[in-house]
Amino acid sequence: MKTRLLKTSILLFLSCAALQADNLVTNGDFETGDGKAFYQTTGWYNQGVGFNQGTGARSDKGTVISGSYSATVHDRYNKSLEKFGAVAHVQKTQHTIEEGDSFSLSYEWRPADDYWQRSTDTIRFILFATADDKLSGPIVWSAEFNSPFFRGKITTPMGVSETTEVVTPDAVGKKLFICFHGLDTVNSETGSTHFASVDNIEVSATNNHPKKP
Repeated sequence: MKTRLLKTSILLFLSCAALQADNLVTNGDFETGDGKAFYQTTGWYNQGVGFNQGTGARSDKGTVISGSYSATVHDRYNKSLEKFGAVAHVQKTQHTIEEGDSFSLSYEWRPADDYWQRSTDTIRFILFATADDKLSGPIVWSAEFNSPFFRGKITTPMGVSETTEVVTPDAVGKKLFICFHGLDTVNSETGSTHFASVDNIEVSATNNHPKKP
């Protein structure tokens, strides 16, 4: 009887772990879409305007990290937008944030060429929630991460993993958003434009709140 209960407990634990490991991001590998423009990339919205819309797309050129496509970003962050970069891929996930949630983020990235400034250029990811579940709404919770500066050969992608703190009460019941863009940490609005590729984005939720019996 004890053996049967132990096996049942193990199966339940494995099932819960599998559920927690589900990727909350749609099309995190950027393989799905009707074309290469930002509005043709399934699941993603581009926060950029004008010329910047075209550069916040997905690429099938030599800069692809895996598969047939990778997302493209550049380092011309627009400070006037404050919350997001001038070219920012944004997605509203289907995950409704629960009390006790924390999130794990992983992705791969590499410069598209040798012009990427290794000592100043980075990739910024933001996980956030808004008061009205709209992109334009007031942000009630966010977690922001800058990638390490790139080292090594640009043909070898850098893998990055991050973990948020437990969400604040204001985020509970709201949808989870994810945003990412390139960023020159020194000269964000001047100088030449440099490009990078991002791929294989995964976000999973872990609930740290004890369940009521």
